[in-house]
Amino acid sequence: MKPLVLLKLLLAAFTAQAADNPPPATPDAPAAIRLPKGRCPTMPVPKVPLTLRDGEHVLTARFLLKADGRIENIRVEGRSPPSWARAVTDAIAGYRCLPAEADQEIESEFRIKSS
Repeated sequence: MKPLVLLKLLLAAFTAQAADNPPPATPDAPAAIRLPKGRCPTMPVPKVPLTLRDGEHVLTARFLLKADGRIENIRVEGRSPPSWARAVTDAIAGYRCLPAEADQEIESEFRIKSS
C-alpha cells in the first residue's frame, strides 16, 4: 500500500510543478511561479508519515530559490498533521538546484491521499 501512496504523491508534485499558469500574486508577496523544469535535478520526495490520517491532505510550499541555486525561507501552509508539513519542508531543503539569472519565488503543491 505504501508504494501506491508514494506514487500518488510523486505524481501530484510533478503535476503541480508542470502547470502553466501560476496563481495570482497577493499584494504583499512577490509573484510565485512553479519550479521550472530541470532547474533542480535533485528533488527528494517527502517521506510520508505512517501515522497520516485517512483522507486527502494538501499542502502549499513557498520558498525562495536563489540565483546561485540555494533554497531559503521555506514556508508550508495547509491543513495537515505537523509531521507531514515537516516532511515537505525536509524534502524541499534537500533540493539541489542549478544557478539561474535571478532569484525566484517558487510555489509547489503537495497532495496525498491515504486510506
